[in-house]
Amino acid sequence: MDLFLLAMRIIIGFIFLSSAISKLNNMTEHIVTVRKYKILPSRMVRSFSYFETFVELIASLLIIIGYKVELAGLILLALLSTYTFAIVINLLRGNTNISCGCGGVVGNHILSWVLPLRNLFFSIGVVFLIIHENYIFSVESILTTNYQSSIKSVHIFYTVISSMLFMMIYSNITSLIHIKKSFNDLLKNSI
Repeated sequence: MDLFLLAMRIIIGFIFLSSAISKLNNMTEHIVTVRKYKILPSRMVRSFSYFETFVELIASLLIIIGYKVELAGLILLALLSTYTFAIVINLLRGNTNISCGCGGVVGNHILSWVLPLRNLFFSIGVVFLIIHENYIFSVESILTTNYQSSIKSVHIFYTVISSMLFMMIYSNITSLIHIKKSFNDLLKNSI
C-alpha cells in the first residue's frame, strides 16, 4: 500500500506541477484563456491567473516531496473545484470553443463534459492521498524518524525526484523540437 500511495503522490504531484510550469511558461496565453471563461471581472483575471498558478505550483511540490500532504491536497481539491465550476458554467452557457487551460501532461483541450469527469477522477485520487497517511520517501518521514533511516530515505527520494525532473526536461525538449520542426515547415511552405 505504501508504494501505491507513493506512486499516486508522485503522479498527482507531477500532473499538477507540469500544469503549473506550462502555465508559467505561457502566462500570457493562460491569462487570455482565463479571460475567455468570462467568470471573473477583467481587472481580476491577471491577478487570479498568477495566484492560482503559484498556488498550484506550491501545492504540487508539497505533494511530491510529501510535506503537509493533507494541506496541499485540500488546496488541490479547491483548485480542481474551481476549474470544474468554471468548465461546467461555460458548458452550460454553450461556450465550448475555448481551451480548458490545463496545460502540462494533460494538455489543453476544447471544453467538453469529459473534463469535469477527468477532474472528478483527479479529485478522488487527491482525497485518497489526504485520507491515507504515506510517509514513505517523504520530507515528513525525514523530520520524524531517526538519522540513519532519514539518510536512506533522502537518497531514494532524490533519485525519484531526479528521475521525474529528467522526464519533464525530456518532455519539454521534445516539445521544443516539434515546435521548431513545425516552424521550419511553415517557413518552407510560405517561401
